[in-house]
Amino acid sequence: MRKDLERFFNPRSVAVIGASQDLITISGQPLQHLVSHGYAGKLYPVNPKYDEILGVKCWPSIESLPETPDLALILINASRAAEMLRACGLKGVPFAIVFSSGYSEVGGKGIAMQRELAAVAAEYGIGLVGPNCQGMINIAGNVYAGFGSVFFTGYEAGTVSMVSQSGGFGFSVMNLASKDGGVHFRQMVTTGNEIGISTLDFIEHFIDDAKTEVITVYIEGLKDARRLLDVGRKALAKKKPILAWKVGNTEQGSRAAASHTANLGGAMALYQAAFRQSGIIQIEDIQDVVDFSRAFRCGKLPAGNRLAIITVSGGAGILMTDECVARGMQVPQLSAETAEKLRAIVPAFGSIQNPVDVTAAIFNDLSLIRRALQAILDDPNVDAIAMINASLQGELAANIAAEIGRAHV
Repeated sequence: MRKDLERFFNPRSVAVIGASQDLITISGQPLQHLVSHGYAGKLYPVNPKYDEILGVKCWPSIESLPETPDLALILINASRAAEMLRACGLKGVPFAIVFSSGYSEVGGKGIAMQRELAAVAAEYGIGLVGPNCQGMINIAGNVYAGFGSVFFTGYEAGTVSMVSQSGGFGFSVMNLASKDGGVHFRQMVTTGNEIGISTLDFIEHFIDDAKTEVITVYIEGLKDARRLLDVGRKALAKKKPILAWKVGNTEQGSRAAASHTANLGGAMALYQAAFRQSGIIQIEDIQDVVDFSRAFRCGKLPAGNRLAIITVSGGAGILMTDECVARGMQVPQLSAETAEKLRAIVPAFGSIQNPVDVTAAIFNDLSLIRRALQAILDDPNVDAIAMINASLQGELAANIAAEIGRAHV
């Protein structure tokens, strides 16, 4: 099976098998999106019903194509998908996405059809994505190879790449994090029933991709969970964060995952142990995607888990201390030298212990936070500094941010 995924994300040519002139349908959308987003490669819609679609010549069969496409989008009924995949194999097509549903997630005949699909892909060495998926987007390359509302929108290319076992949910995460959170994605792919190229294969590709800086993954279940440790450690060695959103953690959720993409959820405790051992960051909502992605945007990782906290509210500092410790971080005592520096900066009614409370005195002296930050930066007991200033808004918040920016990091 082909796993050199650079060609998958950057195909020189794409065959759209089962393309339709009804551009609202699932079979009509992919060609429309590739055209409208300015895909620069060659397009080969395949459907004997039409002479052309959107001004692009339509071909009667895969065999009739003038060249071998790098990627085939198979948009026909599940009962005929294996037949079309075999034709792709005979043509030498290296990668294919099968969009149709109705396989092992529904049981019965669907299980047999999925086995046949997997066997054809293995016979011809085709890198198969799906079935039961929603496609992929390579934003930087203008490759919008899929369907759904998010494909009608253009996105700014960034450095976050994502793989999701759910199509609709995964693309929703990308859309919300991008449009509302200012997080810009590079590549996004959905794997569905995952009988060929797997979630872990895509994660490994993103680890090796020089232009991907943060990896996000939505997991319902993995067929090779042990490999997760190796993949996580590889990412950790390359200082490339993996944000993992694992669902299907209850008995009911696991059943839902099995009927959705035929994945078994598995014991959450085992996944959490694997995450901890390999440095994978477990996330629980879209805001986590936004916050972690933006935090890692600077390209620097702390040397350890010892955190100093600076706040303008004693209560907020206590809350943040509890939350950090609960998540496995340390909030250490600051060195005597740092404490002495802070004593000359922080008002007597504040706190020079960690968490450091510079108090509401910042309203009278904006430099307090900057000077406190500068005093802590060289503390040998501290790997990172967190600041919580939730009560600051508007112009005051902007001025405080400017003061922080003046600190010599």
